[in-house]
Amino acid sequence: MKRIALALLVCAACPKKAAERVPTCAEVTDSMLKIMQSQYPGHGDMGAMGNREQAIKQCEARNMPADEKRCIANAKTVDDLGQCKRASLKKEPGSAGSATK
Repeated sequence: MKRIALALLVCAACPKKAAERVPTCAEVTDSMLKIMQSQYPGHGDMGAMGNREQAIKQCEARNMPADEKRCIANAKTVDDLGQCKRASLKKEPGSAGSATK
């Protein structure tokens, strides 16, 4: 019985899996900027500190869902970014994406 309790205590102290961790707004912003800069090479100054800092502030003010943050952090293309937003809209009550046809 003591071993079971010890095992449960050890498991409870384990860090969260990477999939459960919610990226910060700085990580989300950096991911978006990296994608935009790679897919739109003529816009190399999009990551300038002013734009990045403003984007982080907007992210924080928006209080975006954890799933959307994870999706954006894992996105590889602009289309992936769009899918992240669409998936989030489907979950929000009263949004255009949640309406039934």
